[in-house]
This record gives sequence, structure tokens and C-alpha cells, in this order.
Amino acid sequence: MRLISYIVIKLIDTNSKTKLVYTFALFNNNEFVTTLTLERAIAPPAIIGERSTPVEKIIDNDGKIFQSELSRIEGIGKLKSHRIIQRLSDRDVIEIEKHGKTNIIKLKNEIKESLIK
Repeated sequence: MRLISYIVIKLIDTNSKTKLVYTFALFNNNEFVTTLTLERAIAPPAIIGERSTPVEKIIDNDGKIFQSELSRIEGIGKLKSHRIIQRLSDRDVIEIEKHGKTNIIKLKNEIKESLIK
């Protein structure tokens, strides 16, 4: 018995609700078995907040912010903010400067000049 599944993910935005719809198609030895659909309601961007991404928050603070402030964004904890900061650092978008027990996150000068006016 060999079970294969395919996933289709859709974002559906209705008048008052935004939801993610996951559709799973299950196959057994290349024969269709069944389809399973799961829906998950999510908050639309307007409800989450005016500035909800870490880069937008850094831009709002003139290109530098404490890492602890990024973890206070709704829906972003310490671990997620650390991972986001690490990815941005790997892509040369930000610089990380040690400041005691915390870090100061700064936009690179070339990016800061083009984004902050």
C-alpha cells in the first residue's frame, strides 16, 4: 500500500472573514481515494495592525530598533522574531549590533537610504 497526497492551499477573502483553505487529495497506488478539506479562519491584515511586519516596524523607528520590541509585534514571539532577524541578516538587509543582553537591529545604509526619506 502506497499512500500519496497532494495539497492545494487557497486564501479566500470574503466580506468579513479571511480564511485559508487546505485541500488534500489522497491516492493509493495511483488510484484516487478521497479528498479532505480543512478551513482555518485568519485575521485580515487590517485587524492585525497598521505596521505588522518587522521590516515595517524598523522603518517606523528610523531604521533601528531593539530586538525585544520586534518580539512584541502581535503574532511574533521571541523565537519567530529571532528567526526573521537571522534570515534578514543572512540576506544583508539588516545589521545586528550587540547591546548588553539584547540586540539593536539596524537596516543596512543602502536600504535605509532608499526606504526612509
